[in-house]
Amino acid sequence: MATARRLWPAKTASALADAAGASERRAEQWLAGTATPGAAAVIRLLHSPWGEDFHLALMTAAGTPPTWFAARERRLRRDALRRELELLERGEA
Repeated sequence: MATARRLWPAKTASALADAAGASERRAEQWLAGTATPGAAAVIRLLHSPWGEDFHLALMTAAGTPPTWFAARERRLRRDALRRELELLERGEA
């Protein structure tokens, strides 16, 4: 739950509970490591405004992300760089 602590350094349990649709007590248990979020809570987190942060945390939780995820991240970065280069070449950046 390092992601939640990073996103919400103050009142972490409250903010996490709101984003996950859970009780504050349950969020406190997740943060303490005495319980883990169920699928419904994870889905709510992924669909929240902070979903990208939680997705990245899930994909890298075991250390090395799956091959497909690393390849996807490289493609996204490459595409962003190509768009930036196009803007520079057109003098729009």
